[in-house]
Amino acid sequence: SERMAEVQPSFRPIAPPLWAQTSMVLAVIASATAWIHITPLYFISGGEHAEKGGFPGAMEAVKNGGTPDYILGAIPFFLILMLVELILTVLSKLECEGGRYAIDDAWSSLAAGITQQMIVALVKVPLKINIIPYAYIYYSVAVPNGFDKFAPVDSWPVWATTFLAVDFCYYWFHRSAHEIQFMWAGHGIHHQSEYYNLSTALRQSWWISMSGWIFYLPLALCIHPILYATLDGANTVYQFWVHTCLVRRLPEPLEYILMTPSHHRVHHDRRVHKNFGGFLIIWDRMFGSFQDEYDTVRPLNGRLQKSDAKLPQEEVTLFGASSAVHSWTEPVTQSQFWSPMSRALL
Repeated sequence: SERMAEVQPSFRPIAPPLWAQTSMVLAVIASATAWIHITPLYFISGGEHAEKGGFPGAMEAVKNGGTPDYILGAIPFFLILMLVELILTVLSKLECEGGRYAIDDAWSSLAAGITQQMIVALVKVPLKINIIPYAYIYYSVAVPNGFDKFAPVDSWPVWATTFLAVDFCYYWFHRSAHEIQFMWAGHGIHHQSEYYNLSTALRQSWWISMSGWIFYLPLALCIHPILYATLDGANTVYQFWVHTCLVRRLPEPLEYILMTPSHHRVHHDRRVHKNFGGFLIIWDRMFGSFQDEYDTVRPLNGRLQKSDAKLPQEEVTLFGASSAVHSWTEPVTQSQFWSPMSRALL
């Protein structure tokens, strides 16, 4: 209509200053380099620390029966990068409201992450909830039939292939967590934040990490349990840095292959259930669940009110869950998505 044509603004994506984007990416690369190096040296579970750092040290640790704990090793860098992001957000005067920090929201995300790691340390690890079923299949099927010989833990191609296989399994786990109500009751906690920054990555469910292992059981037919656990942790850590509004787009070849901040912002839009990959976005392109960030924003132009005509258009990305959070108290946020199912059953 004429009226809509008058108020429809031109598409202007919010792009942080190039220096801020570059600084954030460089901070991520520097942190990742240090994290990869020190984890085998200082963060080994169930075995001796490696004598070398980096991937050679990780391979050495796995061969000796130890599991490089990439998640534990990354925690200091999570905190450093959050501080870097906060400083750059302030200095760059980031236009995107959703990319800023709010004390209550960020604190709630941190509390969820801390509590989740406590439950992992006190329940999941001692009971070996995810490893026992996996190890049972590996030692009762893979080893007796010789399938384990196809995936020696001292082979770099096996490590690379396993990492891709872990990411493929994660895609289906993540997609299912959005499509099955019982699983969404756990995973939905991650989507409660109404802001999109690195603290959001730490907002995790108490129990979802104890159920996702089911999707990785096919790997037990040939992949050693320690190698699986190691690379599953590394895959989880990669996903931390994509929770930022400070990085607009990476070079297009990388955008086509990798999960990036642009792709994951779409995933956190409360109206969209797309882009489920962890490390790679190609799974979404292959299985019809991909949506580009520009395609998420542009169609909304025609539905803007006249008073909104001058708003920068990235602001119409709506972070958070569709049902509002009534309290940032940890037990309340963790139980929010269980309530509808409880009412339906009763």
